[in-house]
Amino acid sequence: MAFGLKRMPAADPFPRELWNRPVCALICCYNGSEENAAEAMREQHENIPEPLLDAMAPVPFADWQTASDGLLPKGLQWYWKVDYVDELTDEAIAEHVAHGGVTPSNLSLMHLYPIDGAVHDVAPEDTAWGARWSMAIAGIDPDPAKAGELREWTSDYWQAVHWHNPHGGAYVNFMQADEGQDRVRAAYGENYDRLVEVKRRYAPDNLLRVNQNIRPWLTTPSVRRRPAALPSVPLRAACLFGKGKASEV
Repeated sequence: MAFGLKRMPAADPFPRELWNRPVCALICCYNGSEENAAEAMREQHENIPEPLLDAMAPVPFADWQTASDGLLPKGLQWYWKVDYVDELTDEAIAEHVAHGGVTPSNLSLMHLYPIDGAVHDVAPEDTAWGARWSMAIAGIDPDPAKAGELREWTSDYWQAVHWHNPHGGAYVNFMQADEGQDRVRAAYGENYDRLVEVKRRYAPDNLLRVNQNIRPWLTTPSVRRRPAALPSVPLRAACLFGKGKASEV
């Protein structure tokens, strides 16, 4: 279950009377039966205001993975700033309301992603990284002339909330190229040095190095292994768009 501040997409199948309206989005995905999904979402349905749009429905996994493709095609202008989040204080929420309610384009957004499931059953040092909430702020628009405005909004928003996120790191797959190696180290915290040893053993030439990554310090040929195939499982997905402007969060 993720939470977003954004505008209602100005495209079908979204109702035209809601296009461009600032909204809060509750984006959910449940792996299991439709009956169990309804029970899992019952508390949310009972404790939030009536949504502007309730798109909850069974969705095949492949369709859910491509749900945003039509809204976010290749070639858009993007600028991201990201953080791990340990706590949402009242002060941080106020900053989210102030910045998330005035996006520079219809596509720009803020998402909070929980890292759920079995990771909560173990200590932070038992997984590669120990954060349990990830935040992404993204300025997005098709017009190259808006690149500077997107970057400014994203950076200002991030600066306003970053001080409330003492973890210091962020999900590396969301990091832009202008993030330094200190941010990568902060992403893994006390696990970083052990992960460097793993990288030195299995990928000493740093083959997968286009994105932000852990540097192995060595340049000898790496050991490459084919990853095991992931099982295909049915999923249930839903998206709830909250009533009112972002300032009503």
